[in-house]
Amino acid sequence: MNYASVYDAVNAISRAHPLYGISLSAPQDASRRAAAAVAAHDVLTALYPAQKTNLDHQLAADLAGIPAGPAKQAGIQAGAQAPATSSPCARTTARTPPRRPTPPPANPATIGRPHPDFKAPEFTHWGNVTPFLLHTGHQFRG
Repeated sequence: MNYASVYDAVNAISRAHPLYGISLSAPQDASRRAAAAVAAHDVLTALYPAQKTNLDHQLAADLAGIPAGPAKQAGIQAGAQAPATSSPCARTTARTPPRRPTPPPANPATIGRPHPDFKAPEFTHWGNVTPFLLHTGHQFRG
């Protein structure tokens, strides 16, 4: 998700490659560094809200190294728009496994204790997760 937003922010400026998002454009003289920094910051802040203070400080340091002016401001705007317009990336996904119903145990005394010989299956929900950048899982196999 982070890489796709940074990719879209920079490519909205350079127009060198197609975008993942559907409606992002920026002036070609906009700062690519500013766009990439802001796009990465916004995605990471959304994913890791507890790290917002650290991420804000890092963004400020990154932007301080870019000369002030219209190019910097245009880059900041492009970076801020990228996570929202990269629509496949902005979709909510079911990355948290769903709770599986468990049958009642034969012996009530064993409730809450895992069976020593069997580990619960993991990641069985991934077949139902909406891909970030692909429309279907079949594109990955192709």
